[in-house]
Amino acid sequence: MLSRRSAPLILPLALAAFALCGIAPAQTNEYRGIWVDAWGAGFRSATEVNTLTNDLRRGKFNMVIPQVRRRGDAFYNSSLEPKNASVSPATFDPLADLIAKCHNTNFGPRIEVHAWIVTYHIWQGTNLPTATNHPLNLHPGWLLEDFNGNKLIDNEWTFDPGHPEVQRHTYNVAMDIITNYNVDGFNFDYVRYSSANVGYNPVSVARFNQLYGRTGKPSPSDAAWKQFRRDQVTALVRKVYLNAMALKPQVKISADTITWSPGPTSLSSWYSSASAWNSVLQDWRGWMEEGILDLNIPMAYFDQAGGYTTAWTNWCNFARDHQYNRHALIGPGIYLNSVSNAIVQMRHTRNPSPGGNFARGHVGYSYRVTNKDGVSRTTFINALIGPSAYDPITPAIYAQPATIPVMPWKAAPTLGHLKGTIYNGSLTNGLDGAVVTLSGPVSRVQTNDATGFYGFVDLPPGNYTVAATFPGYMTASNSVAVTIGNVATRNLELLLAGPPEIVTPPASRTNFTGTPASFAVAVSGAAPFAYQWRKDNVNLPNATNSTLAIASVATNDAGDYRVVVTNSFGSVTSAVATLTVVAPEEGGRLVPLWSLAPGSRPYLTTSDTQRGLAWNPVTGNLILVSRSPGTNIMVLNATNGAEIRQLSNGSGVISGGIFVVNMAGVADDGAVYVGNLTTGGATDNFRLYRWANDSAGTTPVVAYAGNPIASSNERWGDTLDVRGAGTNTQILISSRNGTNVALLTTVNGTNFTATPIAVTGGVGGMSGLGLAFGAGNTFWGKSSSQPLRQVAFDPGTGTGSVIQSFTNPVVTGTITAIGVNVALGLFGGVSIATPDNLQLYDLPPAGAPTLIGTNNFPTDNANGNATGAVDFGGDRVFALDSNNGLLALQILPPPAPPVILSNPQPVTVVAGENALFSVSATGTPPLNYHWRFNGTPLGGPNGGTLELFNVLPTSAGGYSVVVSNSVGSVTSAVATLTVLVPPEITADPEGLTVAAGSNVTFTVAATGTAPLAYQWFFNGAPLPAATNAAYTRVAAQPADAGLYSVVVSNGVGAVASAEAELVVQFAPVITVHPAGRTVRAGSNVLFTVAADGVPAPEYQWWFSGAPISGATGSSYTRFNAQTNDAGNYSVTVSNALGGVASSNAALVVNPWNRPQFQAITRLPDGRMRLVITGEPDAELWVDTTTVLTNWNLLTNLYNTNGTVELTDDAATNENRRFYRARQ
Repeated sequence: MLSRRSAPLILPLALAAFALCGIAPAQTNEYRGIWVDAWGAGFRSATEVNTLTNDLRRGKFNMVIPQVRRRGDAFYNSSLEPKNASVSPATFDPLADLIAKCHNTNFGPRIEVHAWIVTYHIWQGTNLPTATNHPLNLHPGWLLEDFNGNKLIDNEWTFDPGHPEVQRHTYNVAMDIITNYNVDGFNFDYVRYSSANVGYNPVSVARFNQLYGRTGKPSPSDAAWKQFRRDQVTALVRKVYLNAMALKPQVKISADTITWSPGPTSLSSWYSSASAWNSVLQDWRGWMEEGILDLNIPMAYFDQAGGYTTAWTNWCNFARDHQYNRHALIGPGIYLNSVSNAIVQMRHTRNPSPGGNFARGHVGYSYRVTNKDGVSRTTFINALIGPSAYDPITPAIYAQPATIPVMPWKAAPTLGHLKGTIYNGSLTNGLDGAVVTLSGPVSRVQTNDATGFYGFVDLPPGNYTVAATFPGYMTASNSVAVTIGNVATRNLELLLAGPPEIVTPPASRTNFTGTPASFAVAVSGAAPFAYQWRKDNVNLPNATNSTLAIASVATNDAGDYRVVVTNSFGSVTSAVATLTVVAPEEGGRLVPLWSLAPGSRPYLTTSDTQRGLAWNPVTGNLILVSRSPGTNIMVLNATNGAEIRQLSNGSGVISGGIFVVNMAGVADDGAVYVGNLTTGGATDNFRLYRWANDSAGTTPVVAYAGNPIASSNERWGDTLDVRGAGTNTQILISSRNGTNVALLTTVNGTNFTATPIAVTGGVGGMSGLGLAFGAGNTFWGKSSSQPLRQVAFDPGTGTGSVIQSFTNPVVTGTITAIGVNVALGLFGGVSIATPDNLQLYDLPPAGAPTLIGTNNFPTDNANGNATGAVDFGGDRVFALDSNNGLLALQILPPPAPPVILSNPQPVTVVAGENALFSVSATGTPPLNYHWRFNGTPLGGPNGGTLELFNVLPTSAGGYSVVVSNSVGSVTSAVATLTVLVPPEITADPEGLTVAAGSNVTFTVAATGTAPLAYQWFFNGAPLPAATNAAYTRVAAQPADAGLYSVVVSNGVGAVASAEAELVVQFAPVITVHPAGRTVRAGSNVLFTVAADGVPAPEYQWWFSGAPISGATGSSYTRFNAQTNDAGNYSVTVSNALGGVASSNAALVVNPWNRPQFQAITRLPDGRMRLVITGEPDAELWVDTTTVLTNWNLLTNLYNTNGTVELTDDAATNENRRFYRARQ
């Protein structure tokens, strides 16, 4: 089969149209991809992969899209779907091999691998798949229907996108590939409906009617019905995109999208005429705008020689112009074209749209058929990389290699994302159709999908609030932080706006006196809840929590318990849970946890219909097989016996046998196995059914069907035991009549084959009622009145022999059904006696078992077939006695003396802190602890920890503990307590006064945990190499005077001393002598001196050799100096260490030069010219008058050099004028 996509109009396209666009330039940064379908040779074997990768590298392709899921089958190792039969050999993993070779750069450039799945088509043709685990065989109820109810449509079986289980399964298939393979991208194909006339699976229609308040079957053209179906496809793409982004951000999500004629030219024509939107309900334009695709690959399949130029051009341009913040690649159908025309189309993909937008490359369909004319693939590739008659343009289209375009939103993101699930009162049930509102930096609204999922892409970073609403439920909201490049997850649980609903009621239980007991209830609804427990219809005081705990059960605690749960909408009362109290047997090691009597559940009867019981090591649940009132595979809570769910029986899977279901076992990976019962394997096959897990919705497949020993016609199915996981799973069944057993093994973890084991040394039926794996290749067998036998077997030779046998009184002959816990060395058996009971034995590797406990079943009805089951789970044992109910018991370990698992460890603390010692010990409780200090017992608490508060240095020493119980005692190793003391200064350095040139030493005294470190400081700055308790300043000089301090530190802390001042004394030194002055008479004269000295010096000023009275400061001022004040001035500076005289400073006092007019001349223009002499460097005032009175200021100016010349302009109007000058 070639055409993977339905293309109703494959019509010609004119070459001339491309000529109008010109020739696109060569590209070295583009996607060059090719689809590799799985309908023929491509990558089904290692040889095909080698050829494929060689062709890709030779052709300079940088992207390959292999079809890894064709029709519900896998071209990779899948746990969800069967591998395609064409893969050779069957163990080969095509996808893994292709990735390894494409990514191996030793053989050429790296090639991206984008795994391609056919999304919803699940099978073709009327011959159904032969693999029993094919999705079509397992889930026929998921099929899509057309309006008339037809399911095989255009020869295709298709899963309905509107069915929630289809969405879950398809999502799981996608994430299985993304999680387990190093793919570069994931590619959706057929991610759409085949037409608008389909999608009528009853579940999908019911969901639509529920969402829109409708009834009946909507018309294919109903706008709301069409949008509902578009939303289903979009929801799957969104869910895969966000979860892939969260898991592997580098993986690129793409889709192969529809481009049937005619092509849209605008957004309005997309809605009015585009087939993707209207016919197949695929809103790929919306996916790009929302950002839930990284790559859009429109399948532009047109014959270049035809006449659909317009459709081709329109689709290419529409895809280029609607990339939004993502990338588009054009997908030409090269298989429809000649080699020449295929290259023409590939070149055209490089042209821009009229809007100037480019695609980021192209992908050709397909590798298997590269052209319509039968030209070889080799010739086609040669035409891509070099000159040829097929392409007249040079250089060749792939002449040079190309790099992959960078995706900025992945390489350097600026936005974040959010996803989550809206749950219906329980974190296991997604709520379908809740309205999710996001508020924050941006606001968004979305209706979540069929699985409860919602998601928002490309959000600005910041803090948001997400809220969900649904009719009949309370609104739920929460805050969430969205960060750049990350996918935040925020799930919300919506609670019913009504009275509480009891999810898990309290369970009845049986307890020994003196043991703790508890009842618990789980509820859903609108919180907060109030609880009130009742015993025998009387409220219990202070019993107001969801759990009722009884620390030590007494006889009078027996009775009927129930709980009333209340919220603001109302209340609900649980069913009765009965507490049965029994006295423990002396020395017994079985503690009853709970029991279920026949008749307490519809599927627990006294009609010999329950025989299979097994514990699931993955979920911790119990699997119970019952044939009443129908075929029931029940899942129970192993902790309290509460019913969790019934496993699905599938559709037409379980059939055949005297009993269609009988015994059960669970593998280490959680897979559940249930067998039928056949009285003749040759005439009525033994059948084994497998559930992958015990989750809701898991359906069975047939793991084995046949006669375990082909040469005989024996009874099979009375016994069954399982061990191992996956491909290492082993299942053991025994013949009811003979000595033979059969070992069922698997190579794929799903389908099993039988190996007969012929056992010697026993008798017929010796394992007919009880069978359990032992250590290694051994098993244990039991039947009524038969010994307990251990058989060693060899699967290779198909033989076994009895190696041990134990009869009365070691092991009672009344035991039938058995179970063995190899890890704990325990063996349990159902004893059909009076009363029926469970017996537990220590089972050593060699030697006789030892009975360590018994416990009676809830009733003692007749068990005529002596059937039952025993299984272990951790420290629990579970037993079924047909007609007498279930037992769940805890296995107490044998008494053991204390053993110290971890000794108290040395502790180092700072004085004043707390110190904590602890010991971990095991042994039979109660354990007693007696702590010691330096060998002396300490009083105080008797526990595994010793805490010392506000420790002192005297607390330092050795601590140990003696652990004891009724069996013995053991003393721990000694742990040393070290108490660190931070530094404390006991004597600060003291201030000192010395004469210059003296040596001076500062000291400090401090205590604290050694070693102590010292650092001396001078005026706040550290002194180099001053790191001892004493610091000496040699030949101290005045510059060394200042403040000295020290910081004392150790590993605990540091402390700074007080500051000590150093004073350095010296005789005065004059640094600036007084300076001589020349002044005019009447001036004030200041003389100053600068001098240093310690102590501070004293001053005495002198004039002409005589001291000046009162002149004892560092400066002296002679006021209003006159000529008789002229002379020599000096000063003596002195302190206790000496004195010094300054040099003389001469004072010269000059008399003033009075102002005189040297000339008064009238100028020709009438103005007067005045020349005046006087005291230089002094201010001069000139006045004028005409009458020798009322003088007016003519001017004032500064006489710089003693002579001033000026002009009186106002004199031109005066016949006489008088002037005077003042200084």
